[in-house]
Amino acid sequence: MPELGDVEGFRRVVVAFEGATIARVEILDTGVVRNVSAERFATCLRGKRIGRAKRIGKWLIVVIGDQTVVFHFGMTGSLERGDGEDLRADDRVVFVTEIGEFRYRDLRKLRGIHLAADTDEVDKIIGDIGPDARSVSAAELRRGLGTRRGSIKAGLIDQT
Repeated sequence: MPELGDVEGFRRVVVAFEGATIARVEILDTGVVRNVSAERFATCLRGKRIGRAKRIGKWLIVVIGDQTVVFHFGMTGSLERGDGEDLRADDRVVFVTEIGEFRYRDLRKLRGIHLAADTDEVDKIIGDIGPDARSVSAAELRRGLGTRRGSIKAGLIDQT
C-alpha cells in the first residue's frame, strides 16, 4: 500500500505541472472515477489550470480551476509522469497538459478519483481522518498519547 512518503512523491509529480492547463483528460477506465460520470469529470477539468496540490494523510488533493480532484491510491495506485511512453495496462486516467502528461495508475482499482466542487465536498469524501502527521507537534503527540501503555505503534494507529 502506498505510504505517506509515496503519496508525498505523487504530490511532487503534480507540483511539476502547477500552472499548466489541462488540454484533455483521457479516461481509460471509467470505474476509477467514483462520484461523477467519466464524461463530467473530463469536461469539468478541460481547459482548467492546475493549482495547488496537498497531501492529507494518504489522500492527494489537487485544485484544478474551480474544482478539486481528490485521489486515493489504495494498495496499488500511483501518479506518474507519462511523457512519450506507451500506455500501460494499469494506466486508468491520463491528464494531458501543454507541458506533458501525468497518469493515474492502479492495478487493482481498490480506490479511485473524486471530483469536488468545494471544501465541504472534499471533507465528505475524505471523512474524519484527523490531523496529518506532518502537522502534529511533539507536544501534541505527547498529549495525544497521554499515559497510554503499550507500544508506540499501537498508539499511533489507534483510530480513537
